Amino acid sequence: MQNTVSETRQSSILVAVRVRPFTDEERAHLINEENGNTWHLTDTTLSIPSSAPSSGLEGIGTPVRTSSKFRPKGIRKIIDCVDDKMLIFDPSKSNPLNELNESLIYSGSNENRRNLRRFGEQKFIFDRIFDTDVPQQDIYENTTRPLLDSVLDGFNGTVFAYGATGCGKTYTISGTSGQPGIIFLTMQELFLRMERLRDTKRFQLQLSFLEIYNEQIHDLLDPSISSKKLVIREDSCNKTFVSNLSKHTPENVEEVMDLVIKGNMNRTTSATDANATSSRSHAVLQIHVTQMNRTADLKEDQTFATLSIIDLAGSERAAVTKNRGVRLFEGANINRSLLALGNCINALCVSSTRTGFSCHVPYRDSKLTRLLKFSLGGNCKTVMIVCVSPSSGHYDETLNTLKYANRAKEIKTKVIRNKQSLDRHVGSYLKLITEQKKEIEELRAREQKMVDIQLSQFRNGREKINMFIGESVRELRVHLSDSDKIQDTKLIKSLILVKRHYLKLVHYELNNVLQYLSNLNDSTKDFLLSDVQMIQGQVSMKMSELEVQFDDPSDIDHTLNYMKDMQLKRLRDYEYWQEETDYEQYEVLINGLSESVRNEVLVNGTRLMEKVIEDPILRSHFQIIYKSLVVDNENIDALNGSVMGNIQAELNKLNKLDEEFDLFAQQLNVSQRKRSSPIQKQQPAWRQKLMKQDVFEEGSVNITPVRVMKPLKFDEGPPSVSPAVWNEPQDVSMMLDDTDPSPMERKPNARSSKNNETPNPKPKLSLTATQLK
Repeated sequence: MQNTVSETRQSSILVAVRVRPFTDEERAHLINEENGNTWHLTDTTLSIPSSAPSSGLEGIGTPVRTSSKFRPKGIRKIIDCVDDKMLIFDPSKSNPLNELNESLIYSGSNENRRNLRRFGEQKFIFDRIFDTDVPQQDIYENTTRPLLDSVLDGFNGTVFAYGATGCGKTYTISGTSGQPGIIFLTMQELFLRMERLRDTKRFQLQLSFLEIYNEQIHDLLDPSISSKKLVIREDSCNKTFVSNLSKHTPENVEEVMDLVIKGNMNRTTSATDANATSSRSHAVLQIHVTQMNRTADLKEDQTFATLSIIDLAGSERAAVTKNRGVRLFEGANINRSLLALGNCINALCVSSTRTGFSCHVPYRDSKLTRLLKFSLGGNCKTVMIVCVSPSSGHYDETLNTLKYANRAKEIKTKVIRNKQSLDRHVGSYLKLITEQKKEIEELRAREQKMVDIQLSQFRNGREKINMFIGESVRELRVHLSDSDKIQDTKLIKSLILVKRHYLKLVHYELNNVLQYLSNLNDSTKDFLLSDVQMIQGQVSMKMSELEVQFDDPSDIDHTLNYMKDMQLKRLRDYEYWQEETDYEQYEVLINGLSESVRNEVLVNGTRLMEKVIEDPILRSHFQIIYKSLVVDNENIDALNGSVMGNIQAELNKLNKLDEEFDLFAQQLNVSQRKRSSPIQKQQPAWRQKLMKQDVFEEGSVNITPVRVMKPLKFDEGPPSVSPAVWNEPQDVSMMLDDTDPSPMERKPNARSSKNNETPNPKPKLSLTATQLK
């Protein structure tokens, strides 16, 4: 084994001061600083009479100690944190002597008041100061966390809490379940960093926990070990350790906390007047971290370091704690070890000055100082957390603690990275090969595990993508089914289709009329023939317009395209979206949905067409020849004349073709409204507005111009909620119930009268495209 020193650094002890908050009992006795009749200084109370005697100013300025019976049990705040670096001990604004002198002795002279000496006020500057409201996490972040980088880099580190009893040292180190202390937060961070470096480094972690009680060392994790076997020794590298001390190898932070809890349960504590759970011993938790390269080599470099977390017992005054017997003996040993620590700090401060004078450091005066030898003045980065009380009841203890902490800032240490190189012997080559094979197998297993994880994540991701695609299509399908506007558009499309088929039948029938008239020898047929041709051309033109309207993009197409783009934008944000395959699948589903909507329109159109064929009045317009022929074999001339007259009459009826078609659709709507609501509501006014357009132009024959449905406009809509019949076009075949007369039962007088008389005009409720929408 070959030791190599890679780096040497100069360091100093980082001193942080934590001011604990007032307890509930102290807060109850906290005096009002504005009260000028009673002052409290250290452990004495000064009192003045409420009014000066008439005989003179005798006794003013001389403190008068009152009896304990009349002495108020008041305390005051003696620490004022200016910022995170500076505090004022015993500030003058709350010092009773300062107020006494200012208000009485120098009351007559402003100049003397300005020259007033501030009794007791002292200013201290430390590396970090934590006020009473600072949480545990902030204390850890600013004191201990920087040490972890050094520990993983091979430098020793020590954190210890110092202060009087009852000032929060154990709380700072151990904490509670709700506010974990430095031990838990440090170990949690350490295991997290070790896990991040596990790909390139191998770690070995060992933990030991001991206490120094009455100058005897006890193993807190194995109390069966006799304290006589636990002896402090130093190795050839001047490293201090405790022989026969048990070491444990926890695998995670939970196991560490179990060991710490077990050690704290074995630690010696007892109740005193100063602290209900006073620690009667010094506890030392040591974490030994060794790291090496993960890949074995003939020359192996190892880096090792020790992190020590120490909870010191607090100094005690027998007059305050009122200890007797065993407790008094424990307090004496605690004070003896802390005194030895103070002497070491003083000696180290003298040795660290630039005068070149070296002073002997009495480490062997106590077992505590022997353990802290390299933490204070050796190869270690040290953090000293000083816990103090803001209460005037701890005036002397707080002042002494701050003085020792102020001296500790001057201590300089020389830290050395702990690193060693191991040259393997030829005989260890087989072990090296075995280690490398083991590492290869581990890497292969990890690689296969990662592949399996990635495959599982990919499968789950693909399943989610397919599920999201299906949900998107279902949402779109539900929207198309529930939207009144979409249902209106479907019905408009169906009516356009039906109207076109209906005009196609009329067109065929006009062809039959033309053929029939062409075969007649009547001289008057030419006039009638030209009229039929003109009407046939107008019907053909209207059929073309309806075809264009049916193929024009509608609200359904706009809705499909808009929601398709929105859903695609969301789907493309998912991790496992594959543009080539998933987009094609989504496009197929959307096209299928669009095709299903078109099929629904066609099916509804077929059902409506069956209703049109069943209607005798609408059917008559494509049965002109059938209704015009009258069998009369005796007089062929009379027969031809009668047929031409009938054709003339049927052509005149075409004037009302659009009105009859609109009335037919309107009656279907009224029938459905009766079915959907037991109360017949008044027809909306917007339905009574007819969009009319002349289909037939005036010609040579006496034909009254008729009005038909205008081209459909999809950008307009009704001002009221669409009827239920348009919301469910698939039920259009069931539109007519028992209460509504069927087309076969409707009275013909509603649209035509005998002898071609024009019926009385009625409100025209033409069901055109704009009104449907």
